[in-house]
Amino acid sequence: MLTASSPRPTLAVVAAAIVLGVVVGTVIAFVVGGTGGRGEGRALPAVTSTTLPEEFYTVVLASIAADGSNGQANAEQRAAQLRARGIEAGVLNSSDYGSLKQGYLVVYSGRFKSEGAAQRHLEQLRAAGLPDGPNPYVREVSDPKR
Repeated sequence: MLTASSPRPTLAVVAAAIVLGVVVGTVIAFVVGGTGGRGEGRALPAVTSTTLPEEFYTVVLASIAADGSNGQANAEQRAAQLRARGIEAGVLNSSDYGSLKQGYLVVYSGRFKSEGAAQRHLEQLRAAGLPDGPNPYVREVSDPKR
């Protein structure tokens, strides 16, 4: 417990605390998908499935049949589990996009301008211990049917 007679932290202790905070923040940003400021690799801002860009690359983490009675609930639950682990995740309906096989709810992570950026995101997810599904892979999402 600090009292009036306790010594105050020195400049060295304060500087060490600041440096430690910067290092920890950088590590966290890298693990959850930070890219160091290069626009190409940066994920686009989070949006709902109704306001997704017309074309983007993403990491497909799971595909769940949309015609099942619990399909939507299962897809949302899977995405919520990933978000609880600090992984950006969302759900989209593959039937809304011509580039995807119709009839699935797709659990995905990230929206990127290039395939290479999405591939780097997949590598970061694997390095962070992404639970292996039946083939997480990079896919272009395009040709919206709106």
